[in-house]
Amino acid sequence: MKDLDKKWRSWKYALRYKYFNPSLKPNQQVTPTDARVDQEQWKKAIQTWTLTDWKKHSEINKKNKSLYKYYHCAGTKSFADI
Repeated sequence: MKDLDKKWRSWKYALRYKYFNPSLKPNQQVTPTDARVDQEQWKKAIQTWTLTDWKKHSEINKKNKSLYKYYHCAGTKSFADI
């Protein structure tokens, strides 16, 4: 399930990076030509990505992530367990 989750998040990131332009309005966004992309789900994703709340949380998360000194890369064990 973790592998599937990682692939799903990577897929969403790739679609957003390739097709989403934050400077355009939602109705002006380019629709992916990939047959694997459901048009209704794409429209919902565009609506989510253009919300001011979503943008605010995204900026906060980027700022917090940049402050990390240590990255958790020990697999399924937490630092406390190690």
